Amino acid sequence: MIDIVIMLEGEREPYNKSVTVTLRDGWGNIEGGATTDKGYVQFIANGDGLHRLLIVGPEIEMYDEEFTLETPEHTHTVFVQPRRTTIKVGVPKAGEAVSSGQLQAPKNAVKELEKAQAALRKNNRREAEERLRKAISLYPRYDDAFSTLGELELQNGDREGARRDLTKALQLNPRHAVAAHTLGQILVAEAQYAEAEPFLQVWLRSHPGDTWALSFAALGQMTQGKYQEAAAAAQRVHSLPHQEYASAHVIAGRALEHLGRWDDAAAEYRLYLAEAPNGPNAGQARTALARVASALQVGAQPQ
Repeated sequence: MIDIVIMLEGEREPYNKSVTVTLRDGWGNIEGGATTDKGYVQFIANGDGLHRLLIVGPEIEMYDEEFTLETPEHTHTVFVQPRRTTIKVGVPKAGEAVSSGQLQAPKNAVKELEKAQAALRKNNRREAEERLRKAISLYPRYDDAFSTLGELELQNGDREGARRDLTKALQLNPRHAVAAHTLGQILVAEAQYAEAEPFLQVWLRSHPGDTWALSFAALGQMTQGKYQEAAAAAQRVHSLPHQEYASAHVIAGRALEHLGRWDDAAAEYRLYLAEAPNGPNAGQARTALARVASALQVGAQPQ
């Protein structure tokens, strides 16, 4: 049994507004889910070890973190943050394509999008949504309007609406980096790593140094059996500041094992243990090192 206590950053009492809480085990399987406005939920966890907690709500930033459950009876307190009022808007950067539809947006639709952005800066979400929907009615191929509406819906807790409109933005402009990033975030939070990977790749074309996206893209490639690509992506994380993403070494190690590159795999597991000796994947890394040592002794073939 695990008790989840939800606190707003800087407050002393449990968070008293509606949130949806999902608990997964280390393999991504759902162990429990509930909606509460009490700042407290209780789940039955499937054993000790690594678990993942997702908390979403209309007035908080999405919380998506791993933690280690050390005993069957455990209280885990998390601190959530108030939602930022800013919403990402698709401003093309180097390497990003601007859709022909976006270039052809009529002035009245562009003006509505600009007014929506101004309303968002004032945290007037109702007006922003009205402006965005008007922009889309004036120009149904307005990918930036669909992307911004999807962001707004996600912040309002409407995950299905967000998924629908972000997908529409990407149908109109398959290289829309912001829509791809946000849709990738939704899928990662649902542990759908293989499904998230192509969207993360869109984002990485213009943001190659994003260690979060690189790490989860590598995990998605691993899930699909793309071991060469997974190893390369995970190893790129090591060349960047990656204090929070030492787990990329475990992903790289596993991919290299599948390729039969045992010495390289062992090196990745050792790097993980050097960077996070007490991390949530430390036990897995030590087990993997023993497995690699055994494989080297018997001359095992790639998995």
